[in-house]
Amino acid sequence: MTTGDQGWRRSSAEDRTVKSQLARDWAQAIASLAYRPTTRAEIELYLRSHLETLHDALLAQPFSAEPGREIGASLVRIHLTKPETVEQTLVLLADRLLTDLGLDTYTFQHQLNRLLGALAQGFTRALRDRALSDLEQVWAAALAVNLGPLPIANPGAAANPPGPPAAPPPRPPAAPPAGPPPGGLPPGRSVPDEPPPPPPAGMAPSPS
Repeated sequence: MTTGDQGWRRSSAEDRTVKSQLARDWAQAIASLAYRPTTRAEIELYLRSHLETLHDALLAQPFSAEPGREIGASLVRIHLTKPETVEQTLVLLADRLLTDLGLDTYTFQHQLNRLLGALAQGFTRALRDRALSDLEQVWAAALAVNLGPLPIANPGAAANPPGPPAAPPPRPPAAPPAGPPPGGLPPGRSVPDEPPPPPPAGMAPSPS
C-alpha cells in the first residue's frame, strides 16, 4: 500500500501545528473517561500518532479501513473503555478531521466514513474480547475457591487405577421352612396325634 499525496500534504510546520491542536482537543474530550489514572498529556501524545495513521490511511492507494480497526482496539488497550469514548471520538473526527487536514469532502468523505466505521468495530470487538477474558478469569477464580485442588492419597493410583471390584461370594440357599409342605399333605394322610406324656413315677396309668 502506497500513499498518494497528490498535493494534499501541507507544509511540515503547519501539519504539526494542526495535528497537535486536534490531538489536544481529542484528548480533552476523552481523557476523563479512562478507567485507570492517565494524564491528558500522555493520552494526547498517544492520539497524535493515531492522527498520523488516519492521515496516511486517507491518502493510501489502494485504500484500506484496517488502520481504523486498529485505532479502535488501541483505545480499549489503554483503558478508554466507556461507551462515551467511541462516541466522542467519532463525533470529533467526523466534524474536523478532513477540514483540519485540508482534505475536501468530495474526494475523501467515503474513505473517512469507512475508517470511522472500522474504528467503531475495532473498539466494540476489543471491548467484547476483554469482557470475555475478564469473565473467564472470574469463573476460574471462583472454581478454585469453591473446589480447591482435588486430593490424591496415592499418587500412583491416579496413573494406575484399580480394576473393577470383585463380585461377592454366592449366598448359600435358604433352609426349607419347617412344617407341612406348602401344598398340604397328600390325600388320605393326616397329621398323627402326639403321644400323651408318660405318667409320673409311682403312679399306674389310668385305664383308658
